[in-house]
Amino acid sequence: MKRVSSYAMGLLCAMLTIPAFGQDVHIVSVDDLDARIPIAVPPFAAVSPDLVPIAEEMAEVIAFDLDFSGMFIILDEQDYPENFRGLEPDVARLDREAWRATRAEHLVYGVLQQEGDQLVAQFRLFDLFSMDQIVGQELRVDRQHPRLAAHRFSEEVIRYLTGTPGIGTTEIVFSAGPMGEKELYIADYDGANVRQITRHGSISIMPKLSPDGNRIAYLSYKDRYSFLYIYDRRDGVSAPLSREVGLNAAPAWAPNGEYLAMTLSKDGNSE
Repeated sequence: MKRVSSYAMGLLCAMLTIPAFGQDVHIVSVDDLDARIPIAVPPFAAVSPDLVPIAEEMAEVIAFDLDFSGMFIILDEQDYPENFRGLEPDVARLDREAWRATRAEHLVYGVLQQEGDQLVAQFRLFDLFSMDQIVGQELRVDRQHPRLAAHRFSEEVIRYLTGTPGIGTTEIVFSAGPMGEKELYIADYDGANVRQITRHGSISIMPKLSPDGNRIAYLSYKDRYSFLYIYDRRDGVSAPLSREVGLNAAPAWAPNGEYLAMTLSKDGNSE
């Protein structure tokens, strides 16, 4: 018998027969239905022992991204196949039948190797119903950025299975620091990989990331008064945007990234 995915079953259960005009409609919920997709993300394989911790971290990042999307149930380790002792670098040795017997509908497989200063990650997504590989990517990143490769593949998995790309490579920019001294920082959406981007020794707040992610508009007191600046991530340089007398605040990017809205009080009142 062909199995039906829980996601498809959720859609089927949501279908209603349209009654004739004038008839009452009664909708009754008999039980809670979890339409999330069960998926297994075991620790990835590595071709050398020194890469094992990095490969395991990559699997954890992908599992977190999938779980955070709200569209997946991550298979617990206790529910892995009984004879499973870890993924092997040779994908031909993957026991697909054993994984098919679990309650997972999909399996994320990964193997990591290093070439020069780069990490080379080979990721695969298997459909455990058909036993076929449905997504495959080879991603190369600098050794200090292993999480980036994991985020990129998680986005592709989410896009393929749900139709909407994930947010794994999304970044957040924020202001932080002790009283009287706030600098700008940027981090991955999950809070990892935090980097300080300004060192003004003053108060810098209200950062707004441009649509292309290359520039940050913000307010700073680094030149004594509250002026607006734009930080260019490509060269690490901050340039003045508005240093008018009075209020300079509330920068906001237009969707095309070519214009900015702001609040100024140079004419005697805020506009």
